[in-house]
Amino acid sequence: MSKKAKTSVVTPSATFDSLSVQRINSLNPKLIDSAMRVFNKARGMGIPLYIMWGTRPLRDQELMYRYGRDLPGQVLTNNRPGHSAHNYGLALDFCLYFNKTLFTWEDVYERWYWRQRWLKVVFMFEEEGWDTGWRWTNFEPYHVQNLLGNSMIDLLAKYEQTKSRSNWIETVRGEDQD
Repeated sequence: MSKKAKTSVVTPSATFDSLSVQRINSLNPKLIDSAMRVFNKARGMGIPLYIMWGTRPLRDQELMYRYGRDLPGQVLTNNRPGHSAHNYGLALDFCLYFNKTLFTWEDVYERWYWRQRWLKVVFMFEEEGWDTGWRWTNFEPYHVQNLLGNSMIDLLAKYEQTKSRSNWIETVRGEDQD
């Protein structure tokens, strides 16, 4: 076995691992290492963590917001564009991927083995300083975010100041790096 294979870092060999790593890499640069630590730790423990969303462009947020309102289907989000931590590269949504199947919280809730693995992921993110939708009154067990010391009101103010620019996310991130 090579030295590289002995490290705890999971290399993204499978398609779903590659997609998860791409989505983690879409985050604010200050959060990438933390999210990768959780991803690698979970995968190293045999927990098939899959990242469904990282940074969400405003156009995708708008489309998701329209579902259940002026598009057929169920409501997917109550957050308009600019009102989600995903729009700032500060949030991830996850599920578990096993045997070619995605498992959401609703899928794992009744299965003790999988529910415990899900909760381990939640706790790993919390240990890294992320807030988890697991603890929220509106209960979003798949959602984790780290606002980097901002409030959503702060982020919305930055969004309102820069939303007419095509590169508003880069502007907001640039301000964070000062």
